[in-house]
Amino acid sequence: MSLPTDPNAGHLEPPVRDAACLILIDRSQAAPRLLMGRRLPSQAFLPNKWVFPGGRVDDADREISGVVAASRNLSPTVAGHLPYAYAAVRETFEEAGILVATEAPPAAAPEVPLGAPQAAFAERFIPPALNLLKPLARAITPPGLPRRFDTWFYLADWDCKRPLSGKPDGELLDIAWFTLREVRVLDLPIITRLIVDDVATVINAPPGAKSPLIPFYFQAVGGYRRSLIRATWPWPDADPQP
Repeated sequence: MSLPTDPNAGHLEPPVRDAACLILIDRSQAAPRLLMGRRLPSQAFLPNKWVFPGGRVDDADREISGVVAASRNLSPTVAGHLPYAYAAVRETFEEAGILVATEAPPAAAPEVPLGAPQAAFAERFIPPALNLLKPLARAITPPGLPRRFDTWFYLADWDCKRPLSGKPDGELLDIAWFTLREVRVLDLPIITRLIVDDVATVINAPPGAKSPLIPFYFQAVGGYRRSLIRATWPWPDADPQP
């Protein structure tokens, strides 16, 4: 008698790719608001889910971030996160049209091949405001999904009334600002819901409260596990063991 076929036999998991997301917080009103967008229903990864702007770290992010690091006074924390921080800024520009940049002009535009938003920074002679970004959390997509990412999430304050610097590329629909209460009733991925709780913790923390540790979410037996890791280099190279 033949044995039933194992549906997972020979199955290869997709590679885990580096990624970054930027969580913009507008504090101009009594209830802080977060920028979010809804993924397209046709997308293979998290269709129709509400997420923060973000995506994969690409080669250009690694090249341009080296130029930025050499020419800008970066905080020790941000300096340890290049090119993830730059990828978060780039994705926010592409997906939401928001250019997270400083107002002071740099000495010179980076002398490297530029795409968007690299070209947008150079055209305006302004550097990306990477020092505005604060590491919030890290998460690795669990096995079994069509895409897997090792993602760093960053926070930055932003005035939602500032005009857009570009046109969103259409990867996110219904981009808007939401209070924490409004965010929690949206259709969120599990990890995004956990990250929203971390955002709430930061927003409600006493003034001046800081910690060198941030949450790290990874898959273990029984579902997501939450550990604490350093927000600065060196980072763990592998999932913590349960």
